[in-house]
Amino acid sequence: MKKVLFVFVLYFSLFSHAQSIKKHQVKAGETVTSIAKDYKVTPADIYRLNPDAKAGLNPEMTLLIQTTSETKGKVDTPKKTEETPKKIAEKTHTVSSGETIYSIAKKYGTSETELLAANPNAKNGIQPGDVLVLKAEKKNGKSVEKATPKTETSFHIVEPKETKYGIAKKYGMSVTDLEALNPEIKSGLQIGFRLKIKPGTYVEPEPTPAPAPEKPVEKEIKKTITVAPKETLYGLSKKYKTTVDELIALNPELKNGLQEGMSLVIPDEEKSEPKKVEIKSANKSVKLAVLIPFNLDKIDADSIPMVTNKLKADRFLNMTLDFYSGVAAAIDSLKQDGVTVDVSYFDSGESKQSSKVAELIKSENLASYDAVIGPFYQNHVEKTCELLAKSKTLVVSPLSKDYDKKFKNLVQTMPDSNVLRDETLEFLYEKDAKILAIVEPKKVALTNYLKANYKDIVFIPLTEKGGVTKELIQPLLHSTKVNYIIFESERTGLALNFINALNALATTHKVTPVTLDKNETFDYEEISIEKLVKLGLITPSVTTELTEDVPFRAAYRSKYKSNPTQFAIRGFDLTIDLVNRLATTENEKELFQGETKGLENRFKYENTKTGARNSGIYILQYQPDLTVKTIN
Repeated sequence: MKKVLFVFVLYFSLFSHAQSIKKHQVKAGETVTSIAKDYKVTPADIYRLNPDAKAGLNPEMTLLIQTTSETKGKVDTPKKTEETPKKIAEKTHTVSSGETIYSIAKKYGTSETELLAANPNAKNGIQPGDVLVLKAEKKNGKSVEKATPKTETSFHIVEPKETKYGIAKKYGMSVTDLEALNPEIKSGLQIGFRLKIKPGTYVEPEPTPAPAPEKPVEKEIKKTITVAPKETLYGLSKKYKTTVDELIALNPELKNGLQEGMSLVIPDEEKSEPKKVEIKSANKSVKLAVLIPFNLDKIDADSIPMVTNKLKADRFLNMTLDFYSGVAAAIDSLKQDGVTVDVSYFDSGESKQSSKVAELIKSENLASYDAVIGPFYQNHVEKTCELLAKSKTLVVSPLSKDYDKKFKNLVQTMPDSNVLRDETLEFLYEKDAKILAIVEPKKVALTNYLKANYKDIVFIPLTEKGGVTKELIQPLLHSTKVNYIIFESERTGLALNFINALNALATTHKVTPVTLDKNETFDYEEISIEKLVKLGLITPSVTTELTEDVPFRAAYRSKYKSNPTQFAIRGFDLTIDLVNRLATTENEKELFQGETKGLENRFKYENTKTGARNSGIYILQYQPDLTVKTIN
């Protein structure tokens, strides 16, 4: 009974001063922003009366709308009314963070009982920003004014591009005080929020001088966009020819996640849809250096058994030699097509700890080359970029995915796991489907990333023992749309539970399992390939499989007496793409525009101020005939 009474009192206190309360039935396609616009209120006003709306709107949901005549974008201070003789002795106090009824009563020399009598709503508790009426003491029948705070509570409507720090600084507050007055903004700031403001409570410390920027900004930033429904941070970075890191640097509030209706600053250069690169007639020769870790100085040339044994045992050497054979085949093919290529091969002498690259750069004048393919270890690639930074020589990383430092002359040809993840999610988001996910509890970073950037994804809970059942999944599925279910775990038992549950649900629902990277868990014998085929498993991959007996394969087999490995094919594809770009492009800024497809590899570069990064991947799906098909 007490709980019911409390809810009633809270409800009454929220609406007792409303000008007009209306009920709104949510329709398909409507958003909080669009509804707020229709009723001339702010999204924050709607969230305040309908907290459940923060989790998203559903058709047929009923919202309570309090109409208002407030002017957006201005600080609204409460209007002063003429005081009647009876209220001359009344003053107000604005509640600050940490204050209680007792501390306020003590501060003004009154009692808790008198304070509550003057403020009936305070019986249910007080919050920062609440305004309390204070009764002044009387002496000899005359009113005596007590000292009251010098500040009043005002309001501020959040405008595009504003940040919590900027608003707090404007009113002489700290961000902590601003969040205490407005707890709803702790998870992020939204355009249209009506914030409680208490000016003059904070004196900002003297700022330390910021270091002068090393270089001026290359692009003039003068364009803003409003985030539309279902847009994602990764998708926006591709659309506007930038990176996620650059977007966050321009819009620090994105660290708390992307939200519909946000106003974002973007580079003033919109990216058109990628077009396939048309290989034109070569108009210039290309000077190319290829660094291969032969490590010839470590091999005794007179010891043939030693060389043979090393080749059998050294996986890294085998991989790089296969890559080298593919590069050589590509050079032969390019020359036959009339492309002038001046290529030199050098022994980089690489191990994880050391290389001969620094010596080669000096002795072989590698700064005079158009591009250097290699080294193979990423730490040596980055060192090469650093040493060649003053030249126009491109440094092409052939196989490494793991890189930390960014250089303007770096060409990262291998898409990393983040690209696989984000490209797959963007592919799913383009479909008219429901997206769900089962994520291993220990993958906290992935869970947080999905929740912050892909808010529509529904997470499927696990059992107490860490498993999953049909009964847990079924209530969350859409009855008519395709349900894409992301699975991220290396536990074979959980994977087996998952696939068995989906096979049982496939008779009544459209369910498709998805991985965001190559998940080898599904390769275990316990998981039937027939079940994966029936469900049409979707998975991303850097390469697709070469099934045709193309001329390259026949020529390679004739020369080396074996079929080319994936590393030989990659050496071939990478070299063909790179040399053709260099030979046919006059404008350096256009060098990495467009997309090409090789025999097994795809090259679609994001060309930024920190180098070029390949985001060309394949999204594969298992087919009923036991083959794998590219679906993007």
